[in-house]
Amino acid sequence: MTVSPVSLVLNYQQTGKYALNVVAGSIMTRRDLRDTSIYFSKNLEELTGHINDAQRQSQTVIVGWSFYSPQFKTISKDLNYIKQQSSYANVLHLAGGVHATAEPLQTLNAGFDLVAIGEGEQIICDLLSAHMNGNNFKTVRGIAYLDASKLEKNGKGETIDLNDYPPCASRFRKFGPIEITRGCVYACKFCQTPFVNKARFRHRGIENIAHYV
Repeated sequence: MTVSPVSLVLNYQQTGKYALNVVAGSIMTRRDLRDTSIYFSKNLEELTGHINDAQRQSQTVIVGWSFYSPQFKTISKDLNYIKQQSSYANVLHLAGGVHATAEPLQTLNAGFDLVAIGEGEQIICDLLSAHMNGNNFKTVRGIAYLDASKLEKNGKGETIDLNDYPPCASRFRKFGPIEITRGCVYACKFCQTPFVNKARFRHRGIENIAHYV
């Protein structure tokens, strides 16, 4: 089977950095994905440059964005700017996080090519693997996209066991607070978190936490 090289460029700024640390770390848990080129772009100029660099070495470039609702307007402008500054060829802009999960149609209409619905660890691994092996990304669980302006969703991403994935990307020296608990039981009307994977807590094990301290 022919393997097609894929690069991942991460919009590594604002409030999405900790989530992207986890995304990058999750990729390193997969032996078949460990050679994936991953770029961490700290501003729009770096993001443009990294996309152009990645296009020269990969058949597909996935640009990862993670953001909250208050950043949506700014992120939409940033996306439009990036698309004007870089080539469209073989570039897919992927949005994830609670806003994209709650509002996939709005997010796609803003110009994103794909939305990750739900938790991103397994989705990003499956998406990269699909592209590497020549499979259709539309078959990946948790991916949403537009088909002739109509929203198409392939379900929601797998609810993971926190112990199966690192809370950081140590290979790239990208660290943040260790996520000990995910989810919430307090269904506040202003918050999306309890509705992503039901109103419950999930905890990282003590031994796993100690390993990363």
